[in-house]
Order: sequence, then C-alpha cells, then structure tokens
Amino acid sequence: MAWGKEPQMFTGDQLTSLLTESETCADVLDFLVTKERQQTELTLSRPGLAPDYVIQMVLVLLKASQCKTNEVGVIDLLTILVGSKFFMCELVATSSTFTWHTEGEDALRFIDNLVEILHQVHQLLPNLFNNAFSLIIILKKKTEDILMTSTEEQRQRFVKLSEKLSEMRDNVMKVLVSCPQDDPRFPFERQAPPDDFRNIPILPRVVDIFLRSRGSFLRKNKSRGGYDDLNHYLDVQFRLLREDCICPLREGITQYVQETSTGCHVRQLQNGRLYRNVIVKKHGHYLEEELFQVTLDSQHAQKINWKSSKRLLHGSLLCFSADNFHTMEFAVVESPDRQMLAVSYIFPAIFPTFTEIQLNTKYTMVESSAFFESYRHVLEGLQSIEKLPLEQYIVDCKNSMNPPRYLQNDSSKYDLEPIASDRLLTTALDTERKTENNLQVRLHDPMSQWPTADVLHLDQSQYVAYHAALTQEFVLIQGPPGTGKTHVGIQIVKTLLHNKNGWSQPSKTEEAGLLTTRLLGKNSDQKNNQLLVVCFTNHALDQFLEGIVGCFEGENKELLQNEIVRVGNQCKNPTIDPFSLKYHKKDLHCDYTKLAKLKKTATQLHTQLLTIYFSLRNLQTTILEFEILRPAMSQRHANAFVCDTPHASSQKLYQWLQAGKGPWIKKASQAYKKSLKTTKQPKHDHANRQTAVNQDFIDTEADKAEEERRIDDDDLHLATHVKIGLDIKEEIQNILKPKHEYMPQIDDALKSFLKQEADITLSKLCSVNMMRAMEVKSLRGSLNKLKLERRWRLYRFWVDTYKKMQLEKMPHVEKEHLQIMKDYKKEKKESDARIFKKSTVIAMTTTGAAQHLMADVRYRVDSYYRVVIHVVWLAIQWTDNIPHINARQYVLRLALMVILVINHVTSGSYATVKKL
Repeated sequence: MAWGKEPQMFTGDQLTSLLTESETCADVLDFLVTKERQQTELTLSRPGLAPDYVIQMVLVLLKASQCKTNEVGVIDLLTILVGSKFFMCELVATSSTFTWHTEGEDALRFIDNLVEILHQVHQLLPNLFNNAFSLIIILKKKTEDILMTSTEEQRQRFVKLSEKLSEMRDNVMKVLVSCPQDDPRFPFERQAPPDDFRNIPILPRVVDIFLRSRGSFLRKNKSRGGYDDLNHYLDVQFRLLREDCICPLREGITQYVQETSTGCHVRQLQNGRLYRNVIVKKHGHYLEEELFQVTLDSQHAQKINWKSSKRLLHGSLLCFSADNFHTMEFAVVESPDRQMLAVSYIFPAIFPTFTEIQLNTKYTMVESSAFFESYRHVLEGLQSIEKLPLEQYIVDCKNSMNPPRYLQNDSSKYDLEPIASDRLLTTALDTERKTENNLQVRLHDPMSQWPTADVLHLDQSQYVAYHAALTQEFVLIQGPPGTGKTHVGIQIVKTLLHNKNGWSQPSKTEEAGLLTTRLLGKNSDQKNNQLLVVCFTNHALDQFLEGIVGCFEGENKELLQNEIVRVGNQCKNPTIDPFSLKYHKKDLHCDYTKLAKLKKTATQLHTQLLTIYFSLRNLQTTILEFEILRPAMSQRHANAFVCDTPHASSQKLYQWLQAGKGPWIKKASQAYKKSLKTTKQPKHDHANRQTAVNQDFIDTEADKAEEERRIDDDDLHLATHVKIGLDIKEEIQNILKPKHEYMPQIDDALKSFLKQEADITLSKLCSVNMMRAMEVKSLRGSLNKLKLERRWRLYRFWVDTYKKMQLEKMPHVEKEHLQIMKDYKKEKKESDARIFKKSTVIAMTTTGAAQHLMADVRYRVDSYYRVVIHVVWLAIQWTDNIPHINARQYVLRLALMVILVINHVTSGSYATVKKL
C-alpha cells in the first residue's frame, strides 16, 4: 500500500485492496488512523459520494473497527467518523436511496454493517451517540419497508435488525428529551448523564485517555442557582474532579504518541514524566492486592537526583504500555523505599485493574503530574454518598437559615462565663458552675439580649461571627490575616465544650431520623454528638488544637486524653502528639486485643508469602539460606549445617558450595598471582575509580513530600522486600566496591577473576543437572567428602524439592492471608470506632477527611459543622495546584464560600472579621 502522500480521497482500488484477506483488521486500522490519517479525514469530509463508494467505505470502516488488539485506534477512528460529514450526511442520504434500488440481500448486508458500526459507537463513544439519531431513524424506517418484500429467511434477520435499531433509537430519545436547547459551548449541559457516575471506575480507562475533550461528558460547576437534586450535584462534581485528575496523564500520553508517530524522539513531556525501558516483575501481596516490582532503566534513572526529586512518590498514578500506547495498564506507586530507588532504581507498584501484565517486558511508562491518591479518596467518597449534610444550602442554595439541629430544644441555654471571665476550663464537662444570669443566654434570643462584645473580650466583627456560629446551622467566617479568625474559632469551641450537656445528646430532630449517618459506624451504640475540626494543613490543625488544649488548666489537661482524638500520623507538635489516634490505641492495650493478634498473624503470613515469591523467582540468581531450604533436606543432611545461629548455618552452606566472598577471593587471588608471573601488572587507573557517595536520606525534600502523602494511622507496616539467601549479583557488586575491607586494592585484572568466579556460581545455579531421589538416599558418610560437582547436584535436588513443596502450599497461604487482611481491616475500623466513641473532639486535615470521612467512615457532619473551623467542602476542593481542565469554562476557581454568597445562601450567616 505505497500510495502518494498528497492529501486526496481514497480511490476505489485503494478501498478494494484494504478489503482483501491479506490485509488484517489491524493493518486496515493502522492505515486509516496513522499512515494515511489526512487522507481518511479528507475522504470522510467530502460531500456527494456515490452509493457504491459509500458501501465500500462502510465495509472498510467496519473491518477496521473490528480490530481487537488496538482499542485506542478504534476509538480514534470512530471519533473521526462520528464528527464527519460522511456520518452525518452521506450515510443518511445513501440509506434513503440505496435500499430502494438493491436486492434484499444487498440491503440486508448494508444495514447490518451500519448497525454493527453504530453498536461500536454506542459502546465506545456513548457521549457522541446522539449524532447517530437521524441515521437510526432512516435505517429503522427502511428496515420496516423492506421487511414486507423480503423472503422468509431475510425477514427473520430484518426483524432482529429492527429490534436493535429500536433499542438504539430509545436510548438516544431518552437523552434528547432532556436537552431541548443546548448551549454549543457546553453541549452536555442539559443532557442526562450517559451512565451512572457511581459505576465509573476511579482509575482511567483506555477510552478516557484517547477521547480527549471531544467526547468527555462534562457539565460546569453552577455558580448561580441550585442543582436539580443531589445526584445532579454529585454527578457534576465527580466528573469534573475525575477529568481534572486524568487530564495531565492524557495530555502527556497524547504528546508522546503524536510526536513519536511523526518520527520525533520525545525527551520530555509538558504534562507528566516519561520513563523508557521499564521492566515489571511479580513481587507478592500487599494487603489485599498484588504487588509488583518496577525497575527503571539505569541510564535514565542515574541522572535523577532521587534525594530531592518528587518523582514516584507514594500514590503517584502510572501508565504502562509496550506497544506505543495502543494498549495500556494503570498502576499506583505503593510505599517506595527512597534509598532503594536511588541505589537500585526499583520501586513497588499496585495494578488495581491487573489483567495480564507482561512480566520482564520493556515498557514505556508515563507518571501523572496530578496527585492521584487525594483524588481517589474524594472520588470514592462522592460515589458512596447517599445523603449529603447541609444539602439544602450546598445543593438547593436555599437562603433561609435554620438553628443548629443538635440543640435539644428551642429554649437551650449557653453559659458564657468562661468567655467573659477569660478563665481556663477545669474539665471538659465544666457545666455545674453557677454563674450570673446575664451570662446565661438563650440561643434563640436576639443579639441585643446577649452580653456585649466588650464583656466577651471581642471586637464587634468578632462578636458577630461568634454569635452567628453558635445560633445558626451554617455559618461562613472570613477575614484577612491577623483579624482573629483562629481566636474566634477557639472561643466557639471553648463555649461548646463548657456547655457540652446542651448539645452532646441527640436532639429530637436528630432522633426523628433526619440524620442517619454516624462517625462511629452503623453498629455503634454511641448516643453522643461530637465536634469535628477540619483544617487544610497539619500545621494549621496542630496550631488550632494547641489553642483548644490551652483553654484548660494545666492540672486538668491530662483529663483531655480521652476527649480529643487527632487523626493522622503527621503530627509534629509535641504538645498535640499525645492526642494522636496511635496513642489512644496504646491506651486500649492493643497488645492483648483481637486487632493485635490479627496484625501479628497478617505480618507472619505476609512474610511467609514474600519469602515464597522471592525464593521461587530468584532460584537461578540466589543460593537459598539454610532455614528456607531446611524443610527440603533429610534430617541427617540438615544436621551437617546446623550452627548456633541461622546466619552461621547459611554461611556454612555457602562455604560448602564454595560460593561467596571467602571462596571467590581465595580462588581469584590464586589465579591473579599466576597471571602476574606471565604478564606485566597493569597500572592502576585511580582517576577512573569511582568514589563512594554518602547518601543521606534523613529529612530530605522527597521524604517530607512522601510523609505528607501518607494519611493513614495504620501501624501495620508490611515488608516489601525480604532476604532469602546469597544473591550472587549483589554479592559480587559489594566485593568490587572501592576499598573493600577484604581487598583494599583491587585492580582490573583481579576484578576480572572475581567476576569469573561469580559467573561460575551463576552457571551452577542455572544448571538443571541434579541428583535423583535414589541417589540422595544412597549417600553415605560426611557431605564434606562429596566433590564440588556432586554437592551442587545435591543442592539442586533440595531446591527442586523445596519448589514443589512451596507451589503446593502457596495457594492455601494466599487464601489465608487475604482473609486475615479482610478481618484486620474490619477489626481496625471497629477499634477506631471504640476510640471515637469515647471522644468529644475529633480533628483531622482535609486530606485525612477525604479518606476517613468520605470513603470508609460514616459521619454526622450536620452536628459537627458547628465547629468545623476553616470550612472546606471536599466535593469541590480540588488540589493545591491550579485545576488542569479549563477552570474558567467549568467555573472551578470559585470557592464554595463565593458560590454561596453569590446565591445569597449566607445572607445573615456570613461574618467578616475585620482589622481594627
């Protein structure tokens, strides 16, 4: 198919050649979308095509769309087709005239081919399927017309086609009915969603990467007016947030594909990070998922300063492809060891949608610049929401403000004496102290009947904010730095803690069933409300909590141990650290609980599985240590290696096989001395000798970024690597390091002899020559009397026996491990719930809330929002960075507070703290 490169329509001969058996579906697809893309686009844009030409073009398009090995190319081709004049005009015109002038069989084949293409469009491009409405109607009508004159056999096939077209028509009608007047700038604004957002996978799909913005179903974030209902609100936020997460990865992959298709060598991506010649290996299990080991190309990786680089941090999203991104696999970086990454260029990753990742294959890998981990928790949370707290304000934009729902009755009173006297609280339940009547206020009384701002030691703007926060259900407080927002917040919390009996018990409104979710889980018997404090950063959270703790007298601060729970493991403040969730677990004596036992069992099973995986995968590069190999030995043979310690036993085994430092250096030195007698000693090239680099990985920029991404309090730290024996390649590298303790001066000749000894050991590991069972049984006397070759044959027999034992054992251990991890996760949630149950104040960052509140934990945020200082609504709180999609077009830059102000939701509940 070597035709001219000038853009022109395909000729009939060209189309005919594409339909021959010698051209596969993949060949035709590659020709249309890659080799002759301009010619394809030109052909599909030409009007007035002859019916015979249209028929032939349909056959070519159908053949290309049936390619099963390049879904990306099929999506690309169908996207070109659906937006073309050929699809919108020529197919409609040909369908109207062609079927009248053809035999029934020809008409049947033509309609059948079109229906098959329409089915592909519906499956892969559901958002663009509306463009097929005219064609579907025409085909449906013509099918019914021809049905009357067709044969009995043809009639049955036409009936099936008619049923398919009816179903397609109904699907399009459902969408079209909901969008009578679409704005061309926002084609989906009035349309019903093509699918349920709760069923959309969080990870990208191939179709998400190559649809680009032409087919993504996105509706803008509303700045004026309410949403139709909760599902409308959640759908808009979910799709915008998911698109914002996927967009950088899509742009990076698209740039790579486009530039490589034109013969360019891509050095750097504008969005994302590019890695070539990446190899993936099976690694084992981590929690409930399979873990893989990813090895970077050393020539590229050694140029990166891993000490300060923020590449490949925990939670980074990766895309792998071995065929120029025709097919893709997505993965997430899992707890990388920065030191191993800097030295060995290896890191662990999880493939959540793993199907058939090809091991030991060289991949091209793209790392997204968006922090996937924070997106994932929020997206999962949005999918799980069934009832949204404060829905009437956030979704419906109602501006009539209700009093707090947590108040027990309309005559609830608060004692403001600690604020007026500026005294410290004695305990968290300091409610029995008698105060002057003018300092006890009814929350429903007007502000004029409250103590004045001077009495409460507040300026006027702080006083308005303080009053609003205690008397209204939803309040936004804003102000420039230095205006006392944090001070007002602490006074609000101090007032609530002092008057805990007035709100800690569920009110009649809550007990009536209006609020159904709880922080402590569905099965909790907790009856008390709690305060939830959410701040944007760990530093802000610790600073605010320090202010709360400072409200209590020194001798009573220990009483707060069970009152305040700080969620998250990034506390750097020694004053607040004792309130962390991990310390509460210690107070519950977790060492004797079911959770501790499950953790111990899970760790043991994980180590056992990891040992099996590593040993089976490295049999040809590693001599297994004695304790691993011992079950495969007879008792007499095992006794020959038993020493005081496992390490000594393994060393005895290595010496017996004449492998490792000692034997290698001894043999290499002998060969080296012999070589000196016949050749001149080479000069030492000290200039080329590498110098050892002292890598200091403590408190590096990368480690700090890594820590910030970890938001879990879980103290179950599962190993990702385990030592299984003498790794030959690693051992020889250690020996050849400059100024080695065994050989301070190593020249090139001696290095060569040492490498030869290591290679000999590797060849013995790779050999398949082993003893048979009968020969092993017939062995008499000491194993040390065996010649070296027989020793290795006996070792291979032990390894073969061990391999068979582990392959039989592994499925049972994997099953037990997965079940234990499920039990552990369940028990951990219940253990956390028991801690929350005893607390009064629960504090976390927005990132922690994304995981704990929106994903795993049921919460009662209506009751807590009274004291959420620094309110951030997670559904539209994007990331620290500027949104990746068009922020102005989709109204992403407007904060929730601004949107609520625009819609007058906060009228009467919007307080500005001003500078004096």
